[in-house]
Amino acid sequence: MHVTLLTTLLLTLQVLALALPSYTHTSKRLPSSSLHPRQNATNPSSCDLSSISQPPHTMTPPSSDMTLVLIALGRGTQNYTCAPNAPTPSPIGAVATLYDASCAVATSNAKPADGKGRAGGRGRAKGPCVLPQSAPSIGNHFFSDNTTPVFSIPSLGITALKKAESAPAPDPSVDVPWLLLSAVAEGTTSPVKSIYRLHTKGGVAPGSCEGVAEGETVTVGYEAEYWIYA
Repeated sequence: MHVTLLTTLLLTLQVLALALPSYTHTSKRLPSSSLHPRQNATNPSSCDLSSISQPPHTMTPPSSDMTLVLIALGRGTQNYTCAPNAPTPSPIGAVATLYDASCAVATSNAKPADGKGRAGGRGRAKGPCVLPQSAPSIGNHFFSDNTTPVFSIPSLGITALKKAESAPAPDPSVDVPWLLLSAVAEGTTSPVKSIYRLHTKGGVAPGSCEGVAEGETVTVGYEAEYWIYA
């Protein structure tokens, strides 16, 4: 009887052992996107801008909590119109196509082999950096009204601003002033805090309204670098 019970117990244990699932430990490798996170969306430039400083001017410099995230080259027109009996045209905004100039500026501001630094762009040629005409656009600059500049850059969002300060360009007779623009809450979806318009070329209004019809828009071509801080 004891033998029969023992045999039955052994058979039961064998059946249970066959019925239980077997477990095998496997290691799962993390996908490459987890090991190498994407670039911060607030820093769309592929070049290091951390050591770049602005050219000399009299405007308030960026505060210590701001980061230079992009330098854009704007190519477009400064726009003016003539009011009734006005002797000179009045500004009515600007339109421009924006291009990524971060790497071009970073390269031109780098120290050459002889060790003579060009910090702040002091060694750069007058005017904005040079980009090929075939360079791809990264966004647009326009005015929502006569006093509100807007920058629409998909990698950053939309930024509405107001003019905070200005400084004359090195050649103010032909080049529009340099500007400090501060972001405003209404209409802004980006993290941008300030934009500096530097290294301007062209864009100055005609000296008079002679020959310009009332209400006619006068466009003057210009280029400028826009240093964008978030």
